[in-house]
Amino acid sequence: MKEDIKMIGSIYAPLEKPRKYLILLVLSTLIIGGLSLGRLNPVYENLGFLGEVRYWLFYILALLMAVTMLHRSRTLIPSSVKKCMFLSIVLHGYIILSFWWAPDRAVATSKIPDIFLLIGILFLAPFIFSYAPQKSSQYLLKTFWIVALIFTIGGITNYWTDDGGLKAFWAGSIGSARIWATGILCAIYLWVKNKKYYFLFPIPLLLAGVIFSTNRGAFLALAIASFLFLLSIRKMLKINKILFSLILLLPILFLLYSIPSVQERLPLFLFSLVGGYDFKQLGFENLYWGDRDILFFFAWVIFTENPLTGGGLGSFDFLTGELYPHNLILNIASDGGLVGLFLFLLVVILFFRRWFLPKNLEQMTAFCLGIFYFICSMLAGTYYDARFMWLFFLLYLMPATVEETKDKTGNSSEPERLN
Repeated sequence: MKEDIKMIGSIYAPLEKPRKYLILLVLSTLIIGGLSLGRLNPVYENLGFLGEVRYWLFYILALLMAVTMLHRSRTLIPSSVKKCMFLSIVLHGYIILSFWWAPDRAVATSKIPDIFLLIGILFLAPFIFSYAPQKSSQYLLKTFWIVALIFTIGGITNYWTDDGGLKAFWAGSIGSARIWATGILCAIYLWVKNKKYYFLFPIPLLLAGVIFSTNRGAFLALAIASFLFLLSIRKMLKINKILFSLILLLPILFLLYSIPSVQERLPLFLFSLVGGYDFKQLGFENLYWGDRDILFFFAWVIFTENPLTGGGLGSFDFLTGELYPHNLILNIASDGGLVGLFLFLLVVILFFRRWFLPKNLEQMTAFCLGIFYFICSMLAGTYYDARFMWLFFLLYLMPATVEETKDKTGNSSEPERLN
């Protein structure tokens, strides 16, 4: 029998090895977005009544989780993670509920399956990663680094392409750019954790993938997240202060590159040095901000007209013909009003409170990755596209030290055995 340490409020965090097969399956489910295998061949995308690939992968994950948890008589989720899971599920459940006052129920109905899928992932993920949270996070981050390399190879060889651009077939240009950027942050983490420089070698290729994706949102988010990450782990980096200062300059350069005028000229200049290329084939003709200001304005109008409950699920799509406002907060505001924003604020408060507790390297990495995906979601993406943000923030909330297992009276709980 394996022992478990009792958590706040009689919640348990098991001290055992992570379920690697579950972590791999949840990562596969998260990475594969809509029209994943359909980029190879449309026939591969749907499996009859089971739906798209990501759905039947989730069904398999849920079944394996049910079998794994059959012998457990108690929940295994730490208190703070349980609160975050509950609030995030309530938030997205409320967004689904707004279907009833949506202006077009047909539009709203088409958006519900993805939100249900996100709710399912939010429910299962804490159970999966509560098994040895630190080791589970380590395994996930290393696996993500490998996945980013696979995407890079696919892009470089031009094997996974879509419309002539560097778009790995699983995710398209936006999703691929986020995976490459995540790979960069994971590479830095693995370097600091293992003191092995070979983890850093793929960074130029990963960075090239982000650049050639022409996705400014991912580049801006990477600049801010990497700067925050390097700053937070500076004491762990046993390097010269001058060298550290030079490293910190890199995110600033990333930030400059996200400026439209710089991004328009720099690739042209770089390619002119190597003989020139067909820029249209690389997608640089699409260097624009996508009228984000107009999209934000319409989302704000919907919110001000229905401030309490919002315009209902799909109201932005109904008004503008665009799928979403390209901003997660405004999406919640336009669909769910102040009620939705209040639920989101409660989750943010949990993150803020966690900052003042001890944190290990894995948690700081998860936090910075969560910030990366949050910034990306403020510029593009649906509710489901924010799935990695929720996952990494849940990992950030996991307990870091034995001291965090003390109960409310301040006394350490005695180890107990599960039935």
